[in-house]
Amino acid sequence: MGRPIKFNVDDKLPISKVDNKTMHLGKDDNDAWYPAILEKAFAKYYGNYLKINGGDVTEALRVLTGGAIVKRDLTKMSEDEVFDAISGDGNATNPMFAVASADHEGLKKD
Repeated sequence: MGRPIKFNVDDKLPISKVDNKTMHLGKDDNDAWYPAILEKAFAKYYGNYLKINGGDVTEALRVLTGGAIVKRDLTKMSEDEVFDAISGDGNATNPMFAVASADHEGLKKD
């Protein structure tokens, strides 16, 4: 595990001069500002917003938890192999997440 890094992040967000809206994340569906403040913290950690453009979920999880990240491409695995991969040793105590491309087969919007 990594060591914690502490720094201050204020609640001032970059605003577009064109439409007077936040330039990056804004409030979420529940009117919470924490996603935008967290994004600003990542931008500060990496140097600026341009360096986090597009993002990487695995890198975000690594930074937030300080833990090691294992990436698996499940698209070429059978259902049994996927089950074995996600139920293996250590998975009961480690964070786990899944990401799927919006245009992946079976996930296309109609």
